[in-house]
Amino acid sequence: MILRNITPSDMMLIEALNEQQPEFKINLGNSIVDRIVMDNDKVVGYGIVKNFAEAVILLNNEASLLSRLDAMDRLMSVAVEGTKKKGIEQLHCFVNPGNQRLLNSLKKRYDFIETKDLVLVRNI
Repeated sequence: MILRNITPSDMMLIEALNEQQPEFKINLGNSIVDRIVMDNDKVVGYGIVKNFAEAVILLNNEASLLSRLDAMDRLMSVAVEGTKKKGIEQLHCFVNPGNQRLLNSLKKRYDFIETKDLVLVRNI
């Protein structure tokens, strides 16, 4: 087996791999690095590290609810615009599962969607 850079002719093979996993279909653009593993002329695997946007917003719990909502609107607007400007197609926001109020607010007010996936993080 060989690990190598992808070539334009690999894209059809990678798309076929992507189609095999409809529950986890990925956009293949916006990558930091990607590689393909081949066994003779057969694709064994493809890996990609994507450029990623995460919104982190800290609000003062002592401020009024109205002030915090206004601050959240303003900060989320900047987060969305900055993400678009960088050409990144998704904005991620990690929420403690116990904070149902924030979770519902992000979905209702800012069009976030809940994923079925569990998020794993590795510190580098």
